[in-house]
Amino acid sequence: MHSKQAAATGRESEDPAQLWATAALDKAVPAAEAGPRLVREQALDKIRSAIVEGRLRPGARLTERELCAELSISRTIVREIVRQLEAERLVEVVPHCGLRIPRLTPKLVREIYDIRVELEVLVVRAFLEVADDAQIDKLRGHFAAVVAATKTGDVAVMVTAITAFLRYMIAVADHQVAAEVLHQQLARINMLRILSMSQPGRIEASLLELAKLVDRIAARDHVGAERATRIYVQAAGAAALAQLDTKEADPVKS
Repeated sequence: MHSKQAAATGRESEDPAQLWATAALDKAVPAAEAGPRLVREQALDKIRSAIVEGRLRPGARLTERELCAELSISRTIVREIVRQLEAERLVEVVPHCGLRIPRLTPKLVREIYDIRVELEVLVVRAFLEVADDAQIDKLRGHFAAVVAATKTGDVAVMVTAITAFLRYMIAVADHQVAAEVLHQQLARINMLRILSMSQPGRIEASLLELAKLVDRIAARDHVGAERATRIYVQAAGAAALAQLDTKEADPVKS
């Protein structure tokens, strides 16, 4: 942080990553305008989005005091939020250090994609077993929304559209366990989506891969749809790993 910014905060001696982290959060969640549950959900969404979108960077430290001050919420609500973020593996408690955003490692990224590809294949398989023509048409509509989202240039909008595409398939497929595991991992999956999409050309390639998947689903080609799913997810994983290597090699750019 520049010295002028540090002076303005009055916290020159603190960890720069920590100062950057709290500055990334939107200000106050207005408790007077909502009940405790809504306040909690709004604050949780703000912190989760900041982590997933990279505004809270891996390695950044957070404290209950700063989160209370930045979001104008009680310590009780902060602790509830931390428990949820720990369950989603978006924060970790480090002995003698406190609360921290975990760093991504190549091993962790590979493991997430290994699990994700099998889960999404299960979802596609279950979707094809039960989907009628109208539901497949609706899936085409979700894909059209993904294409439209890419034209905005807004990564958060793209991630929202891709997530809606997947959630629709999950809802139709009605595969409870796959849905539960994907839901638990969704925030980390979306974090890696953003990392993957930062690779030049990856967004365009992913649209072609998704188009192939939708085409195979529409043709009710089970084998082709499963193959298309594997190609899409594995290509995304390779891009995420490549971008992770780039960030580690040049941390200034990250």
